[in-house]
Amino acid sequence: MAASAQTAALPASSADLVARAEALIPALRSRAIKVDADRRVADESIADMLAADVLQMLAPHCFGGPQADLATFLDAGIAIGHGCGSTGWLFGILGCHHWVLSHFPVAVQQEMYGDKNHALWPLSFSGKGGTARPVDGGFIVSGRWGFCSGIDFSDWIGVGVLIDKEDAHDLHDRYNVIVPRAEGEVIDTWFTAGMRGTGSRDFVANEVFVPTHRILSQEKMQNGDTPGYAALSADYPALSAPFYGVLLAAVMCPVLGITRRVIDDYVQATRNRAGFRGLKPAARPAVQMKIGEAMARYDATYRMVRAMFVEIDDAARLGQQCTIEQRLRQRRDTAFAAQTCVEIVDNLVSRAGAGAQTQTSHLQLAQRDIHTIRTHVVLDIEEAMELYGKHVLDQDLASVRF
Repeated sequence: MAASAQTAALPASSADLVARAEALIPALRSRAIKVDADRRVADESIADMLAADVLQMLAPHCFGGPQADLATFLDAGIAIGHGCGSTGWLFGILGCHHWVLSHFPVAVQQEMYGDKNHALWPLSFSGKGGTARPVDGGFIVSGRWGFCSGIDFSDWIGVGVLIDKEDAHDLHDRYNVIVPRAEGEVIDTWFTAGMRGTGSRDFVANEVFVPTHRILSQEKMQNGDTPGYAALSADYPALSAPFYGVLLAAVMCPVLGITRRVIDDYVQATRNRAGFRGLKPAARPAVQMKIGEAMARYDATYRMVRAMFVEIDDAARLGQQCTIEQRLRQRRDTAFAAQTCVEIVDNLVSRAGAGAQTQTSHLQLAQRDIHTIRTHVVLDIEEAMELYGKHVLDQDLASVRF
């Protein structure tokens, strides 16, 4: 990856994790086109990330994980996304679920980690009637959930459900439950323009029993009022971070990584492109200005996003929750950053010549991938700006999750 500000002033252990992720870029890049064609991240890429201890970097020390902070997670994820967008997405999503798992009872964590220092599992909130019916000792779970990123590499899956009762209608009734993947069915629905390799397929469960200890209130996880927090937070301060903050870090890993890759590839391609009527593109002031603008916008965007996660990390180390204003600003800035990155990519790819549109070009793959990521609900810029505006104008935020 071209030199940038993103590895400056990191603690040694954090710098080592980022360096390990950056060392994977050539291998990930060499597989990226095939990952897209196969609609599946390569087994070797998952193995490489686990061997480097980067995919599990948010796993707690007590289970052998590096227990990194979010700023380090972001920097490592940018490197992974630079190599392959789909792999960067799985790094972010499967990686951040180690943090989510840390909120569940320790018994659940022991069950899922086993003798490993990682636990790979998707978590889907997108349900078509997902419900949990109370019974003795637990719940009977049924439903269908979409966008289960990383399910190809998982023995467990987390799904969002409503408790099956007459007054189940608001945020307080929503829970995450963890079920063995083998007790449901994976439906191959992931046929998309971009991010094809994430394998974000559907999962169906029909009358699956889930013991009580594998169900967790979404509201309590948002507020840090969980069994895992009570047991681990003294040694794992990052558990004080807001869930949406962690999710934003996961999503921005591939967004920033893909954008940096496009800039680097465009610069290299421009150096090598033949001229038209005797003037090479690299010698044209308009092209030089385009590159300067793209790099300035990327660097400003990266610094804004990283500062946001440093803010979250600093609050967590003090055992503090982020304020409502901070959470809304974090979501606002993330959506703005994603939109800026899409604009950078579109601007450069549209000027990269017809060669950028061949099936073996990483530029067209990057453009398809980043547009697909941009559709994720947490990157909805209109909603993010509206919510921040509501707060500034003292409007009602009672029904908002962030």
